Amino acid sequence: MSGIENLIQHSIERAGRAGQQGYNNRIDFGEGGTTGGTTINLAVNPDNVLHARKALLDEAARLDSVLEAVEQRLRMEPMGGDPASIDFARVVTDKLRENPDSYFNRCQQYVDNLEAGADALAETARQYGYTEDEITHSVRTAGRTLPGGTT
Repeated sequence: MSGIENLIQHSIERAGRAGQQGYNNRIDFGEGGTTGGTTINLAVNPDNVLHARKALLDEAARLDSVLEAVEQRLRMEPMGGDPASIDFARVVTDKLRENPDSYFNRCQQYVDNLEAGADALAETARQYGYTEDEITHSVRTAGRTLPGGTT
């Protein structure tokens, strides 16, 4: 299980409501396919959908702040003025930060996938009858109180 899958499973178990019969909605998000990404298949129900959404948004925010903090450090300056140093610095910077498939951009895509998953869970919450206010408010309170008053 990946880190995010563990986080989601922990969140669902913490809610104490996972697996209620008749309330299963599976959500797939992520790149998957042949792009080298992964797809997470997440089962939610009316009692845990907002908590799972909050877990995804919290992780996306955490990773986004890490990326913001390291972005400038992923650019390598040449160690000298010679062509080899200049070329090496460019290659390293491209691999770490600049290329479309750089480590930085792959991590940013993961953040985008987490946010897309949270959007899918918001839509599922709407289908379960949650209002926009409840969905928005749940991001601030899901860690303390879940719908129905359960902590």
